Amino acid sequence: MMKKEDRPCSADRSRPVRRNFSSVPVSRGGARLLCGASLAVMALIGLPSTGHAQQDRNWDPNGTATNRGGTGTWDTSASSWSPNGDGVSGPYTPWNNGGIDNAIFGGPNGTNATVTLATPIIAHNLGFDANTTYLLTGSTLTLAGTTPTITTNGNATINSIVNGNAGLSKAGVGALTLNGINTFTGGINVTGGVLTLNGDAALGIGNNITLSAGTSLRSTGALASTRVVTLAGSASIGGGVGSAHITGTGGLQLVQSTTLSDNTNDFTGDLNANGVNLSFSSIGNIGQASALGAGNAIFIGSEIGAGSTSAVYTGDGDVSNRGWSMRNGGGGISLINQGTGTLSLTGNFSQSGLTTVFVAFSAQTADLELLGQISGFRPITFQGGGTARTITLGGANTFTAPTTIGGVTVRASTLANRGTNSSLGTGMTGTGAITINNGILSYTGTGGGTDRAFSINGSSSILNDGTGALALSAGVTFSRGSGRQLHAWRKLRGQQRHVRRDLRKWRRDYERRCGECLVAQRGQHL
Repeated sequence: MMKKEDRPCSADRSRPVRRNFSSVPVSRGGARLLCGASLAVMALIGLPSTGHAQQDRNWDPNGTATNRGGTGTWDTSASSWSPNGDGVSGPYTPWNNGGIDNAIFGGPNGTNATVTLATPIIAHNLGFDANTTYLLTGSTLTLAGTTPTITTNGNATINSIVNGNAGLSKAGVGALTLNGINTFTGGINVTGGVLTLNGDAALGIGNNITLSAGTSLRSTGALASTRVVTLAGSASIGGGVGSAHITGTGGLQLVQSTTLSDNTNDFTGDLNANGVNLSFSSIGNIGQASALGAGNAIFIGSEIGAGSTSAVYTGDGDVSNRGWSMRNGGGGISLINQGTGTLSLTGNFSQSGLTTVFVAFSAQTADLELLGQISGFRPITFQGGGTARTITLGGANTFTAPTTIGGVTVRASTLANRGTNSSLGTGMTGTGAITINNGILSYTGTGGGTDRAFSINGSSSILNDGTGALALSAGVTFSRGSGRQLHAWRKLRGQQRHVRRDLRKWRRDYERRCGECLVAQRGQHL
């Protein structure tokens, strides 16, 4: 038998009805309010009262004065809320936590406006109109009801702690920044605009994030490695988001310099880093999980008028057949191995953009293998942390611009005449010269030669480490010390030269024995 205190309240219409609906029977979705229950219970389970459906309430602290929105105090006593959005008509009433209404913040007074929560507030949805900038601060903001959504068509920052148990959706084309140490639970769905976080704590307790196509997630601090970011479409991230696990079918664009450190990332779309610096701890073949995901192409680009862009590898050695596209609109682009093991890339490299801006490949702390085809028409520099580091090239590169080798040993399996594919490209742009600055060019082929000009500066060498003779039939300019140069325009026919002596003595030998070009037999040096 039902106890008296558990029986439903009487539907006696003679009983008074108050705005807080504390004596109105409720039935919604199978839930009902029993006699003696309170609206606090309803708020906890996220149900508004019958007779008070969730309504839009417009923030207007200046009341009937002209214009809407602005700076003020949000509490449950001041009559700062109107059902109308014209900024002058009411009725103006206090905020009712029991109603779990929608709070709308507009303008034109909503430019650089601060709203201070003087007491804990319960709301369903929040909306921020276009051309407004709001800061919410102060007491706790609890989001209740079904699928609480914050829509920012302007920009909003919430410093208050956000609480609730139904998750959070971010909608609208504007930006939302969460700065509090938030306690809400449930998933986070970003369906529009930008969500910016002040570190992992802003995401609440145990929440994962889903990004719809065209949205963005950014963080000033690293996210926990246990966070999961799902790409429902091609979306963007920046800053500390790169420490989370990233999955999904969408592509990933980096809009801030980012470190991708989860080696189990398995998103299948392309990776695009345009005008930002990328650091990554691993890379695999197409379809294999890695810090760069499991997709196909990797796009690295720089912006017009911006500085250089870099992709820095920090792992312990990887092999990948993924393709790279380097698009340059301003500063140079660099791919750098700063890891502890060899990075072996068998995919192709294409380059586009300004012809005067370089692409650099650097073996800084470990070796680099670029075994696919390198194409394009911009100058290419191979560099490193010293000649003990090596960059190994494939033999069919088609890039046309001049080549510079500096502070590294480059291993080339093919050298060919100008206009022919080789490890150092075709040399068809400009002079097609090959410049070596305190570096080493190590030829590892079966024999051949080139008519491309060489400029050899500082402590540099050309080594024949292959199995056949290497012939250089064009100008080779050596410079050493102050102004000492030797122009070798012909060949030391049949001579096995090991040129590492003082250039003045070498010049006397050269003048006495010269023929048509310079030749180094196997194991010899030029």
